[in-house]
Amino acid sequence: MKKTNMPDHEPGPTEIISLFETARDKNSPKETSLLRYADALRLVGRFTESLRSYNILESMNIPVSKRALIAMYKGQLFHEMGNFTKAEMSFREACESEDSTASRIFLARTLSMQERFSEALKVLRDGLTCGGDLDEVWLGIALNQRSLGQISEAAQSLKTALELTPDYPEAKEVFEDVAAALAVMKDSPNCGQQR
Repeated sequence: MKKTNMPDHEPGPTEIISLFETARDKNSPKETSLLRYADALRLVGRFTESLRSYNILESMNIPVSKRALIAMYKGQLFHEMGNFTKAEMSFREACESEDSTASRIFLARTLSMQERFSEALKVLRDGLTCGGDLDEVWLGIALNQRSLGQISEAAQSLKTALELTPDYPEAKEVFEDVAAALAVMKDSPNCGQQR
């Protein structure tokens, strides 16, 4: 039986890079393998090469659905590089290309990193009408409400997230923090003024 270069397990980023670079000279890459390669480069910190691969992908004739994915991955790359302006542009492009919660969650995180919490809330509320992980959208809403000092509202959003996914660890952790803050606020009426 002829041995192939395809692993019988889910390869990690370093293995994906090795598989791609080994096969690159033999044939021109398909967009799926180039997308995996670009993301693997991002995951190991080879940002410049990753960006070059995403730019090649953008120049290829690929379906709109894949273009949204490229914009998402490119946004993640810019986010990790600390270039929140370019990350925001990429995530907005992804939001325009598809109705998914993922693109809105990533856009909202980028806005939050810039302390643009009210804008992030608007993006996340728009995400409630999309298909995807609504529990994660509600968590994002709660995190931004918490940042804005809207503690009671954050508690309600977290309750909704936990109704959707009762064993959501991050939502549980944030809910405990918010509930403790509400208890402190109850005991001290001047505490927790909204910003």
